[in-house]
Amino acid sequence: DVVNATSSTGVPSMLDCTYDKDWDVFRQILSKNKEEGFRYDDEVFQHADKLISKNIVTFLEFHRSKSNAFFHDCDREEPEGMVCLYGMLSALFIHYLYLQRTLEAGEGDEQEEEVFKLSTNLARLMLINKNNCLDFYDSSS
Repeated sequence: DVVNATSSTGVPSMLDCTYDKDWDVFRQILSKNKEEGFRYDDEVFQHADKLISKNIVTFLEFHRSKSNAFFHDCDREEPEGMVCLYGMLSALFIHYLYLQRTLEAGEGDEQEEEVFKLSTNLARLMLINKNNCLDFYDSSS
């Protein structure tokens, strides 16, 4: 059952992605950054950028698939799915904020502006992604 498939953080395993070392490290870095008031930290941006680059093809394959693996992952202690959905959303959120800050400060170039647009569009795609079992989480405030 979904409630019982939780990690040591008390959050469902498929949401906090503690089952994957890279995502778990990013989650910890992001949590520390939150405790510090979400201050600008290049390490946070670099981790987000690395994870997006590493997982973009997997995410696109996941998005195109008709697989129900993601739905079934909601009930597993160790998800078998292809993508850490909330991790990717968090990485894209950080990517968006940091690139937006750079561009607004007039420090970005044309290439960073293009990456900013692509990153924003990818985040939008993820938000309309098949969420199946997450409907419960989204509507249960």
